Amino acid sequence: MRTLELLQTHSLLYENATLLQVVGELDMATAPLVDQAVAACLAEQPQHVYLDLSRLEFCDRTGLGALLRARHRARAQGAMVHLISIHRQLRRSLAALGGTDLLAPSPA
Repeated sequence: MRTLELLQTHSLLYENATLLQVVGELDMATAPLVDQAVAACLAEQPQHVYLDLSRLEFCDRTGLGALLRARHRARAQGAMVHLISIHRQLRRSLAALGGTDLLAPSPA
């Protein structure tokens, strides 16, 4: 199966924020797609990038790494990454890795 069939991203830029929806499975094969999508969002120089994970079906350790890399890249550019609509198990995994600052309420 091709990586584009396993994971898709959709983004929407609005003023100083970008909403990036991640759909499918986030793992070793698809983490580079999230890296690329986050880089494309950050190229627009938003202050905030909201990653909507409501349609994320699976996320392994490599996928968690991609989310933490997104935080690091955004901070390097003076932006913030926030995860929204995150599943309970992923929330626990992020907490164990020190990534709770990524969690945020949905944007208004």
